[in-house]
Amino acid sequence: MEYIGKGEGEGFTINMPLQSGCGDSTFDVALIEVVMPVLTQFKPDAMLVSWGMDTHYRDTLASLTLSSTGHVRQAEELIRFSKRCGGRITFMLEGGYDVPALSEVVAGVVGKANGVDVPLDFTDIIDNSCLGRGTIARCKQLLADYWDL
Repeated sequence: MEYIGKGEGEGFTINMPLQSGCGDSTFDVALIEVVMPVLTQFKPDAMLVSWGMDTHYRDTLASLTLSSTGHVRQAEELIRFSKRCGGRITFMLEGGYDVPALSEVVAGVVGKANGVDVPLDFTDIIDNSCLGRGTIARCKQLLADYWDL
């Protein structure tokens, strides 16, 4: 988490290692308090999203608890933001080992991108108290010299 880049790239690397159990509320707070403010200030020309579903609560790899609804909401916010850069956004699928959850989230996001609401089944909210608040706060502290957070 402490590494934030070096040289001309200092302040442009954001690491947020969230502990086991973090899910919807933690990801929402991280998006609102870190990701969106940095994107707004950075003003990208295009967005490349490394998109993994191993953060889903049905996937045992990462021990995180993001729901399908949370995944779709996060993607929807990034898609909405991408209008500021001409809608140039690409999601590159990189992980997710629970095929039903992976399929549901991909369908949900493709649907949102095309103005269609896809019904979601895996919507349990496990983290409703922002378990990763401390990590988010430390990340903001490390980035304070580079971004207005």
